Amino acid sequence: MGSKRRVITALVALIMASSGNAGIAQALTPQAALERLCLAEEIAADWFDPVFLNLVPLEQIERIFGELTSKLGTCQRVELSNEEYLLVFGDSVVLAQVTLGGDGRISNLELRLCPSCTSLWLEQPMGPEPNRAAPPGHRVSTPRPSLRTIKTEVLIVGGSPAGVAAALAAAREGRRVILLEPRPFLGTVLTGAMLNVFDLNHRNGLSVVRGIYEQISTELGLAFDPRRAREVLLRRVSTEPRIRLMLKTRSVRVILEDGKLLGVLAEGADGRMFAVRAQVTVDATEDGDVAAAAGARYTMGREEAGGDRKMQPATLLFRVSAVHWPKVVALIQGEEGRYRSGVYLGYLWGFNSQLKYYRPQDPRLEFDAMNVGRLPDGSAWINGLRIFEVDGTNQQSLRQARALAEREIPRIVQFLRRSVPGFANAYLVETAPELYVRETRHIWGLYRLTARDVLDGRVFWDRITVASYPIDLHPYVPGWVNPYHPRQRVYTIPLRALIPERPDGLLVASRAFSATYQAAGSARVVPVVMALGEGAGVAAALAVERRIGPHRLVQNRIQVTELQQRLRARGASLDP
Repeated sequence: MGSKRRVITALVALIMASSGNAGIAQALTPQAALERLCLAEEIAADWFDPVFLNLVPLEQIERIFGELTSKLGTCQRVELSNEEYLLVFGDSVVLAQVTLGGDGRISNLELRLCPSCTSLWLEQPMGPEPNRAAPPGHRVSTPRPSLRTIKTEVLIVGGSPAGVAAALAAAREGRRVILLEPRPFLGTVLTGAMLNVFDLNHRNGLSVVRGIYEQISTELGLAFDPRRAREVLLRRVSTEPRIRLMLKTRSVRVILEDGKLLGVLAEGADGRMFAVRAQVTVDATEDGDVAAAAGARYTMGREEAGGDRKMQPATLLFRVSAVHWPKVVALIQGEEGRYRSGVYLGYLWGFNSQLKYYRPQDPRLEFDAMNVGRLPDGSAWINGLRIFEVDGTNQQSLRQARALAEREIPRIVQFLRRSVPGFANAYLVETAPELYVRETRHIWGLYRLTARDVLDGRVFWDRITVASYPIDLHPYVPGWVNPYHPRQRVYTIPLRALIPERPDGLLVASRAFSATYQAAGSARVVPVVMALGEGAGVAAALAVERRIGPHRLVQNRIQVTELQQRLRARGASLDP
């Protein structure tokens, strides 16, 4: 067994998760904790939570870090990238994630050696000028010549519904596109979280949001099989010759120069690292990961309201079978007018009069209503279990939330069998592979969409789509009530809300775009973010064509007008 393979084997043993808060406060950041581990001559037991040390003895930790130093050389530095740290050992890199308990001690540590990450970084600027400075708080880094570099015109990071729309839109404008997605499939929330119903955005029987969203939703239907959605999205992207799709490929670091984003460092399915350089990048990750890593300002959840950074609850969808649909439909039709309930094309929502009696085992859970999306085989995905206190940007928080929900769901199914007409014989088939996360980061852009914009139906001069949905804020804590009436709002979203204050060269097209948390409660839904993706894709293509960045593009009203004309020509809806 080679030396690096032995290190990998040793590192696998350190992938653990636990929590704890006892002990002396260390007052460290995660990066400082990793730097201390890497650079210290001796590793101290009181740096770790005692529960973690019960799982991974100190001697094992010392042995692993000793092997790292012996095999890879001295640790030179620790760098942050998208919730994951890069421990740079000579010409090799170890990918690390660390979580600190409330007392500052390490309660979770994950390490993974990247065998192909040799000669990753030179501490020098990109381009011919030798002494350019990095943006404040960021290191200017560039791949060494030995690292494979791919060039493209438009880079889309994230195969979300918005990312798919952005890639299709840019490619149809004649641009060369690379689309990166860490999962083995496209669709994220639709196909990973199994959110199998498009949020209603109809007016007078017609979809308010049109363009690429309408094309895909027409093929899938209002309620659909998420696994079929994977096939549809993959086919549409794969048959577009100008798109290079790279699944199982994740962005691990951004490449910056003089305040402009030039691309990302990515890790492919084979574990090899490579750089992607683009004239314009679209961040279509659900959480605005690229923008955050590039230094864009953002808030978390309702942070701007002051007091806390709580986010809307997450949900673990689950699928049941053997539902008696005539009884279920009759139940909902009988509730219409008395509760927020309804039936429309295989989509049912409500059940409030039955579920108000359900009591979860844990106070962090709530299940008092549900949305049901019927599948062609008669089974259904159920969206209703709210999980509070979840940080969708933290893997440990997501794991804990999932475990909590998985313990609760069998009890919910038993309750449905006993208490809800039509579910007497229902049984649990599966839970979704991923949590449905409604809210995390809100990036600050050149303009922030506000609740007043939504309520007033504002029409912006630089609009790139019309949007339509109530301000749908799920409770931030149990018992919290949304102050906004559940009435459909029709408004527009400006291009400026897709362009971060910094850096240039970047557009954000996902629920993380620039909006207050209240406005995002309306604009976060899939039809709207797909429209944002289409707008971002055409804007990126136009910027490439004009050889300018998004900042200069939006400053020129003539070019914004041309962008709007191109969107309308492709069937997008820009006018309420």
